[in-house]
Parts: sequence; structure tokens; C-alpha cells
Amino acid sequence: MARISQAEPIRQDDQNFYLDLADRAALPIDNVYLYLEEQRKARQMESLYEATQSLLETFDFAGLYPRILNAAQKAIPTMENGIIHLFALGTGEQEVYFLE
Repeated sequence: MARISQAEPIRQDDQNFYLDLADRAALPIDNVYLYLEEQRKARQMESLYEATQSLLETFDFAGLYPRILNAAQKAIPTMENGIIHLFALGTGEQEVYFLE
């Protein structure tokens, strides 16, 4: 595979070999960039998840549901009553909010 002198032209099989070698050398470099990008995205997603959890912990859902029902009643004039049934994911406990 080694060339004997600079005067010899590069043969097609030598060129193919060097191109294959370059492709194989570039692959781990590309993989590092992809891995670092995925790590960055994972950190962003984790930050968004933590921010969402913090917002949900401080949000007053008990005050929100009656407001949703009142807004629905205004939007649907024939609506006289409304009920929202909620189930806690962890416990399955039911919460009911209603408008009379």
C-alpha cells in the first residue's frame, strides 16, 4: 500500500483505501459530537422537567378548577351544571369539582 516514489500517480485502489481510512477516522469524531449533543439535550430536558415540577407544586389547582367550570358555563349558555373528575396518578384518589 505504500508508494515507492512521489512520481508515481495514485492508483484508484490506493485512493479508495485512503478515502475509506479517512471515513473510518471521522466516524468516532462524529460520534463524539452526537454524544455531546445528546447530553446537552438531556440536560435541557431535565431542567425543563424540574421547572415544570416546581411550577406544578406551587400551582393552586383547587382554585383553578372552579374557574374552568365558570368559564365553560359562560361559553355554553345552556350549561347549568358542570363536574370535573380528577384522579391522582400515584394513589388513584378521586377529586371532584362541580358547579351548580
